[in-house]
Amino acid sequence: MSQVPHEIQSAIFGKAEEDHPGDFCAQKHMIELECAAYLEVQILQSSPYEESDMHAILVAACSDWPGNYQMQLRACQHQLEHRDLLARYQDDRLPHAVVDTIKAKAARDWPRNLMFRYLSLNRQCEAWLAIEELRASA
Repeated sequence: MSQVPHEIQSAIFGKAEEDHPGDFCAQKHMIELECAAYLEVQILQSSPYEESDMHAILVAACSDWPGNYQMQLRACQHQLEHRDLLARYQDDRLPHAVVDTIKAKAARDWPRNLMFRYLSLNRQCEAWLAIEELRASA
């Protein structure tokens, strides 16, 4: 915890007292989790991912969850997981051009949310396949 800056520690202590008045066990638990999450978020800032990807993910997480380091960390982890899933996405049942078009639309529709982008990609690909199946049976 000594690696967490004093002003961040003070904010975490204050939030723990506010969220759990008189419950010192819960306060201690929250303080430990928040400090650990803060340090993990700092580690992510120097991750091997492309700097622009990581920067955008961190900015979104901090904007969506100001002062809540556990949620910032969880948001970053989910975004990175879905970023990797998007990068590896392949479905040999669809032409590459169709997948690329769907990916581009998902990126326009969900510029800040890689999880929704990935879910959109899956849903659109499944819909394309269903349409092709309908065409074949017509």
